[in-house]
Amino acid sequence: MILKRLRARMQRLPVVTRLVAAVAVTMSLVLAATAGLVYWRVEAALDQQLDDDLTTYRHTLDLAVRDGSALPPGPSGSLHQVLDAHGRVLGASDAVRHELLLTPYELAAVVGGRTVRHDVGALLPITSDTLRVQAARVIVGGQVRVVVAAVRRGHRDEALRELLAQLAFASGLTLIAASYVGYRTARAALRPVERYRSGAAALADGGQDLRLDVPADRDDEITRLGHMARHRNALAAYRTSASGKACR
Repeated sequence: MILKRLRARMQRLPVVTRLVAAVAVTMSLVLAATAGLVYWRVEAALDQQLDDDLTTYRHTLDLAVRDGSALPPGPSGSLHQVLDAHGRVLGASDAVRHELLLTPYELAAVVGGRTVRHDVGALLPITSDTLRVQAARVIVGGQVRVVVAAVRRGHRDEALRELLAQLAFASGLTLIAASYVGYRTARAALRPVERYRSGAAALADGGQDLRLDVPADRDDEITRLGHMARHRNALAAYRTSASGKACR
């Protein structure tokens, strides 16, 4: 029902407006798909690098927990926690010493043998202290230890927000340019049609000295329409002239 109403409204619009709208909609879909692909590829590359760094850091923490040695410092912006099976903090970075990085459900999953990965905070709207978290189980002396490693996502999120802004700006300019070119092209293509219509209307009103100016060196749909209109108007003018002579 909505599509029928929209189609009916579009059909009442001028041809130029419909052509420009079609160009704008098509370009919007193409630009959205292209921007989505570019964003997905960049996001995947950044996340892969982040996950690789995080996995390497967690493995070093696993070794330290198994050996009973001091927990090593990780890459810049990294955090860690070591928990027992009940979620009690046995060791942690100062920034997260009193705040668990895992939910009770995630803690139970890790204790059961799963490796859990999740993000803290969102890309949009902008939130502070965004993290990428990875947790896994380590068995030490028959006891379960949960090793949690985290890295800050600030640089990654900032890069993605900047990419989104640039893609939106570039897509907007491209859409405006494509719509303008489509408008100018449609106007230029339909200008002869309007000229033929005006000339044909003038001839139909009795303008005997008027003639349709149709290019002789072109053979496209519009010039063929012009030739047809000129032929029909010439025939109509001849019949009118012959009728007038017969009356005299």
